[in-house]
Amino acid sequence: NVRGAPSHYAKDAQKIVVGYWDSINKDLKIAKSHDAGQTWETSTVDSTGDVGSDSSVYYTGDTILIAYRSNTNGDLKFAKSTDLGSTWDIKMIDTQGDVGSGVKMDVIGNSVFEVYRDSSAGHLKFAKSTDLGSTWTTKIITTDNGQWASIDAADSDNIFISYGLGNEIKLAKSINGGDTWATSLISSGQQGSQPKRTSIYAASTQRLFVVFNTPVGGTGTSGSSSLLLSISSDGGQTWSRD
Repeated sequence: NVRGAPSHYAKDAQKIVVGYWDSINKDLKIAKSHDAGQTWETSTVDSTGDVGSDSSVYYTGDTILIAYRSNTNGDLKFAKSTDLGSTWDIKMIDTQGDVGSGVKMDVIGNSVFEVYRDSSAGHLKFAKSTDLGSTWTTKIITTDNGQWASIDAADSDNIFISYGLGNEIKLAKSINGGDTWATSLISSGQQGSQPKRTSIYAASTQRLFVVFNTPVGGTGTSGSSSLLLSISSDGGQTWSRD
């Protein structure tokens, strides 16, 4: 029985890795396909406690990286395999508070960037590794109680995060590899509406695309919604709706 929010990464048109939560056994698992999804091989990544309900996957060469949440302890964890998932090296990234919900990851060279929620403090947090996951640093991006975050790095210095806050879609931007962050407004909806998802793509340090959905015809998170696109050509200073 598969639940949670599965994460996938397609290396190319043939090779795909999916990370997912086995809700019966409470394990983090992966499924691999090397023939464009015609056949699949599954295996367990981590079975210590209840792990993997939130996860994010990256795949290159023989290396698979997975950031994921431990529901048992409210921790953010990281698994790395350099042999296509045969063996795994597992580390703790953040154990302070109830963390790891909604984790998303991006990789540039040996730098790994993650955004996730600290639900106990109501913060949006950032984790960074410059050695492909061997060591980590963490910091608070904003004390906004942001959710539905997405992350994309144009390069190792310029990192962009979109997230929802109440009826707003916001941008968190760093130009120094995540050392400091500035937040700004992308879009706001009607009072009481709560966007459910965001996804950001940084085509360059200036050209940004953010997709999000927001309820229509009423307030709250139920009912119908619209999928919207906002575009910036100046690094997030101004936005236009497509």
